[in-house]
Amino acid sequence: LVITPLLPEDWTQEMNVIKVEQAPTYFGNVSFTIAFGERTGTLVVNGDWRTAPASIEWNLPFALREAGGDVQGVEIVGHAVRLPSEAKRVVVMW
Repeated sequence: LVITPLLPEDWTQEMNVIKVEQAPTYFGNVSFTIAFGERTGTLVVNGDWRTAPASIEWNLPFALREAGGDVQGVEIVGHAVRLPSEAKRVVVMW
């Protein structure tokens, strides 16, 4: 499951929040909130999975230098962070 595949950089300004509720996907409904701070972003995701995706990929418009979440297995892949489908929260820094 890919979240924000083409996120505009101006949406990532400090204090901006993006919220999506009950978006239908192939895997089931997903809700998420993204909040931005000074060179940081926090994703909180809640999936009502029919079938859990292998992973969730959150794309940002710049290279990331750090990422961590509430579960093991969070990894940086270029301008994206990949997390297991059971993750609920991840924080990134650029």
